[in-house]
Amino acid sequence: MKLKNLRIKALDPAENKGKAGILWGYHIIMMICAAACVGVLSMALSVANFGMPMLISYFKNPLIAILNIVPVIFVTLLAYLLIGRAWISFLVPSAVIFIGTMVNYYKLSMRNDPFYFEDLKLVSEVFNITGGGDTLNFAPRLIVFLACIIVGTIVLYFICPGKMKAFKTRIVSVILMIS
Repeated sequence: MKLKNLRIKALDPAENKGKAGILWGYHIIMMICAAACVGVLSMALSVANFGMPMLISYFKNPLIAILNIVPVIFVTLLAYLLIGRAWISFLVPSAVIFIGTMVNYYKLSMRNDPFYFEDLKLVSEVFNITGGGDTLNFAPRLIVFLACIIVGTIVLYFICPGKMKAFKTRIVSVILMIS
């Protein structure tokens, strides 16, 4: 049996023309929930070795949580409008966020200094810090984060089938999101 046959056809807007608007809304809500989970996981890893009290402090001020989660949701929805498939639109931004979070995690763990965008120029410094890469172990927290991304992608593959076909509507939506 093909994997495609296991997808929930009742949730595919192409299969249910009369309920397409409701189903696309359902897809967008699922994408928002999945992206919010990635944002929260990223925040959980950003505490590195500082522990749970620091993570809880992030949520005491709602603005910190909003400023960390909303960009992930925005980029995921933007990818969904550009690509049209929920699972790919979740996987691509989540993988990029995972890489950035992983770099931040190790940088905080080793140097007590967060990852900044200009650090991308200092890739060779990583090898100096780790002694050629021998001491860099993959932390269990990162494995859990990666597993959540994989499970989220698989779940979205099955519960959000179909592809957004209205290309003009997608482009107009992208323009409206960016402006």
